[in-house]
Amino acid sequence: MGLPQAPDLVVLQVEAPVPEIHPLFEYAREVWPQTFFLLSTSCTREDVQPLFSRYGDMPLASPHPGPLCAAVAHEVTTLSHGSLRGLSLPSFLQMMEWEARSLAIRVQSEHDWGRLHLKQGRLVDAYVHRQQQYGEAAVFEILNWQDTAVTIERSYRNEHDVIGQPLTSLLMEAMKRRDEGQHSGALRLDDFILDKGHAQGAVPTTPFPAPPLLSTDDFSSVAVQKHNVENVRDTLDSALGTIDGAVAATLLHYGSGTALGSLGSGGADLEMAIPGNTEVMRALMRTIEMLGIPGGIEDILIGLEEQYRILSVVPDKKLFMYLVLSEGQSNLAMARYKLCT
Repeated sequence: MGLPQAPDLVVLQVEAPVPEIHPLFEYAREVWPQTFFLLSTSCTREDVQPLFSRYGDMPLASPHPGPLCAAVAHEVTTLSHGSLRGLSLPSFLQMMEWEARSLAIRVQSEHDWGRLHLKQGRLVDAYVHRQQQYGEAAVFEILNWQDTAVTIERSYRNEHDVIGQPLTSLLMEAMKRRDEGQHSGALRLDDFILDKGHAQGAVPTTPFPAPPLLSTDDFSSVAVQKHNVENVRDTLDSALGTIDGAVAATLLHYGSGTALGSLGSGGADLEMAIPGNTEVMRALMRTIEMLGIPGGIEDILIGLEEQYRILSVVPDKKLFMYLVLSEGQSNLAMARYKLCT
């Protein structure tokens, strides 16, 4: 094109009928990956859909390029203040979701690179170069990388949503997988030590045994003393006795996965529910910490067909109460209030 460097933004006039292939986009896709386009046109989005299908989504603006270019230049001059530093990739993705941006994020790690494609803030596609991964698999691979460099580019692959999940769910699943990977790495090291004869005992048959469920007679255990949890029985008795519709309760330490005590039943299979809900709490805590969201979690509500499940966090401790409520007999707002107080 004869330009000394790639432009940051191109305001392009298009008129009907809009061609499916445009030489400028073909050139920019290969040579100007960081150049964004603004279409100055009187056409509707339906008229320019052939361009979107081939080259990705882009904004439409006034068909009068003179005032439009002047407005763009003024906005760039007043709002451009330099580069972003100290911002994690998940935090940046969250910011782009809030601002409903359409773009590509090129992520470079030590051994590979990939792209995350966003359309109006939604993560719709992804690609990892060396491993040739696409879609959801590529998202989890990129989010697991450490020490990355990020570049903003224009997306040429954001017209179709091939992932189909909200960003929050993807971030939580990525943190869960990273955590499981760290656990599995520790187990492989333990297996190596056992094979060398440096430790006694059998290797566990399951890599992630369910956390132990203590009876209410075991409140003098080391786990309870270690975390300074007093009167666990009284806490659980109070929850079941004062909260309308409460049929079962468990107090858990989500850091270790230990259940400190449990009362009630009411058809709730607590022993089966504890491991999964402990992982949910761990993943959510890590996600909030990673995103830098101030404050903390008060509770998580799960609605089932005939029951409510509330995961209520104990402030300043890695503890939460897992409370089961009968839907027809409970006042959900009052239950959450009593758990907080």
